[in-house]
Amino acid sequence: MSININNRSVLVVNRGWIPLGITSIKQAFTQLMSNNGDVGRAFDIEYEYLGNDAWNFDNIVGIRDLPFENWKLLPIRHFDSVIHTSKQAIRVPTVIMAVSCEKTHLREIKLSTRAILERDNYICQYTGKQLPRNKLNVDHVIPRDRGGQNTWENMVASSIDVNSKKGNKLNEEAGLKLIRQPKKPLPIPASALIKSVRFKDWSIFLKKD
Repeated sequence: MSININNRSVLVVNRGWIPLGITSIKQAFTQLMSNNGDVGRAFDIEYEYLGNDAWNFDNIVGIRDLPFENWKLLPIRHFDSVIHTSKQAIRVPTVIMAVSCEKTHLREIKLSTRAILERDNYICQYTGKQLPRNKLNVDHVIPRDRGGQNTWENMVASSIDVNSKKGNKLNEEAGLKLIRQPKKPLPIPASALIKSVRFKDWSIFLKKD
């Protein structure tokens, strides 16, 4: 299977199996090979084998984390991605462990239109109505051409209609009032930023309580 080693497709977890983020195949192997695997281990997740090169992916029969010296000896299954060295083919891990990391990483949420709408739960902060994405945009409480900045505290979800009528006016000039004061969200666990499960293996570590 042809792969791009710069693809960000390897889940990184800490020693408590708590997700820390996603890294590239290249960085995953760099971590695994450092200091003979002392700072990284890869998860070999074994599924029930049904014979004839078929597996039951709903039944996990074993999970073990391995240093690189052991990992590179694993057999290649038909569904594995592979990298080739001058000496051998090596299975690409889908999940690795950062052995030196025990704490849960908290990440700052990056300011964006999507992040503002998600923070406000897709509710217009002037009318209190929850609307579909195509009916919303982001309003600057203090308009940019009047000194307003792109900050969490100055940006809110607004219906397109309300925002259009407001124009470059201040809220008091437009007769508008916010239903709540906008704030910067608190940092969240890195796992909360992983929106999709790219591989079956990831679901073991991304289970929601």
